[in-house]
Amino acid sequence: MSVVSKESIIAAKDGNVEKLEEILSLFYQLGMDTVVFMGLPPYEWEDARQSGIIRVAAAIKRYDSSRSMKPINYLFMALKAGINSYLRGLNFQKNKIMSGALRLDSAIDGDTVKQTTWMEIIKDPNVNVFESVAHNLDFESFYHDLKLSLSPLERKVLDLRYQGIQPRDICSALNLRQKTEDNAWWRIRKKAASLKHKVAI
Repeated sequence: MSVVSKESIIAAKDGNVEKLEEILSLFYQLGMDTVVFMGLPPYEWEDARQSGIIRVAAAIKRYDSSRSMKPINYLFMALKAGINSYLRGLNFQKNKIMSGALRLDSAIDGDTVKQTTWMEIIKDPNVNVFESVAHNLDFESFYHDLKLSLSPLERKVLDLRYQGIQPRDICSALNLRQKTEDNAWWRIRKKAASLKHKVAI
């Protein structure tokens, strides 16, 4: 029996753990091929693949043998849907941060320099927002470079802040005192400011 056939999917759906593991293992590898092909940075590969595998498992549970679509195509569509869902969530978080938390040092009127927020840029009718983002902030590269410069604790704090989690909840999740979290965030801001991107959190 093929790893991905109507019979194998039905067997997995009915509780055959061995068949389920075979199918998920195959799509876990296909997930790696997919995220590499899509151009995702290496530090996003695992989370994207996990999102895809969750969708594959859900698709197996919903499988209807009367479908005319080939079984492997049906599950591959679920895999891609999960990865795309992860990417949409990632982009939402980036846009959320850029709209309110990130600021650019923009030189205007010769020597005059002011802090310009992304919300101000978006509201400017003379500015193409997408070009502004592309030209002024390579966010993916910046975020990756910043994380490389951080300690394990600082990376955890940054990841949780990046997800929009409040400091008090971060302290609870990581079992930290508020002062410890504050100090970690101060160090993150300081390191961010020193990067060549000139972006301050």
